[in-house]
Amino acid sequence: MDSARHQKTGIKEELPSERHTNLAHVNIDQCINRAYREIVEAVSTQDILRRVCTGVAEALRMTMATLVRLEQDGTIKVQASSRENLLWAEFSRIPERNDNSIAGDGPSARAIRASEPVTMLISESGFEPWRKSADSEGIMQVCAHPLNTMKETWVLLLFASSKDDSVRNLMLAEGEHAAASIARLIASDERHAMDQVLSAAMKYSGNPAFIADVRGDIVWCNASFCRLTGYAADEIIGQNPRFLSSGRHAIRHYRDLWNTIRTGKVWRGETVDLNRSGSEFTALETITPFGTDGRVTHYLAMYEDVSTEKANQHQRDAYLDQDPLTGLAPQASLERRIGEQISENGRARIAIVCVTAISAIKKLGEDAVETLLNEMQERIGRILGADRAALTAPGEYLLWLPDDLNEAGEMTRSISEELNEAYPLIGEIPGLDLRVGRANAPEDGTSLTALKHRADRALGIEPLEPARRDMKDRNR
Repeated sequence: MDSARHQKTGIKEELPSERHTNLAHVNIDQCINRAYREIVEAVSTQDILRRVCTGVAEALRMTMATLVRLEQDGTIKVQASSRENLLWAEFSRIPERNDNSIAGDGPSARAIRASEPVTMLISESGFEPWRKSADSEGIMQVCAHPLNTMKETWVLLLFASSKDDSVRNLMLAEGEHAAASIARLIASDERHAMDQVLSAAMKYSGNPAFIADVRGDIVWCNASFCRLTGYAADEIIGQNPRFLSSGRHAIRHYRDLWNTIRTGKVWRGETVDLNRSGSEFTALETITPFGTDGRVTHYLAMYEDVSTEKANQHQRDAYLDQDPLTGLAPQASLERRIGEQISENGRARIAIVCVTAISAIKKLGEDAVETLLNEMQERIGRILGADRAALTAPGEYLLWLPDDLNEAGEMTRSISEELNEAYPLIGEIPGLDLRVGRANAPEDGTSLTALKHRADRALGIEPLEPARRDMKDRNR
């Protein structure tokens, strides 16, 4: 039976001998040395690993040698194999997992958790998801060797078409030598990729910069970045950039950032962080993914400190964000700020308040109109804040409400009550009343234009009742 299996795989497995062991060492070492040269010559990592697997399988006379890697999502995926047979295809289709699922009891998962080599017969329950394809290839046992690389977790899998204990011992002993050699090779490739990234970073040494690995942990930073943040390099390296977070950005900001760079695309945006003293600084940040063979391995983050420019802009905005005639915010300024909030976190609450048929008051004189408007805007500014309201037309105001739904509702009710009390003629002159329309992003739209349209529609169907009526009924 074993003979038939060996003929099917095309590889003749022999019982280990001292000569065989020594020759295996030599062949593995030669294979690995060729791989080192290929790294320097910029041969693709995928090709290098495939050739290494082939060399190891031949040196140890195994049916198949396969390299797998633990991914961020917990799957253990095939990266290279000496043969692309049915078992290879099945491992690719149903990857092992580093969890408690059925696929989490395979040889690689066991080796990762144990941090030591693990052998397994194909007949064992842990190999159940791949047993059928293994049987078809004549494979009877497997040995998994975890690899100690710089950052990532890899496993070397050796498959044999024999259950003999001597073959098992060979896979453990010589597999360990092969695994150690491959681990050094992968670490060398990681360092080579890192050297390429550092070389690119040196071109921008004048700007604050750091390099992070695929997990986001900082592995290098330059002196300019240290000066910007106030931290020494040894305090920064090993940290996640979130240790600088100011709390100014919504989750959406970071989600969009990661979704962009994980796909290999460059992300650019404005970031507000904290330096060591706790002071905020604003930077234009450009994050560029780097890697090899289409796989992202590192991120280069370049900073341009724009704190001074932002401070000057805030001063200009403070001057411009008050209408000298009304004491409220200019319409353009308020609309810009609301639009920025919608763009940043996707949420905003607004209201439009207006007195309808204001021409009716004009019959009483211009002084009456001026009195009404002055009283309305004074009360709106006092309740909501002058910087969150703007006069958009005679008797009409745009209000930027708090994000909290209950707080926004209470604020609207307070303003309604105050405005109805501001001018007793409201409700006494035919056709004259006070109305409000509210709108929320994203429920009513994802732009300020859409919100204003929705609020305008609400104005026609949600009038505030005259002041002389019961307030509970009016705000029900």
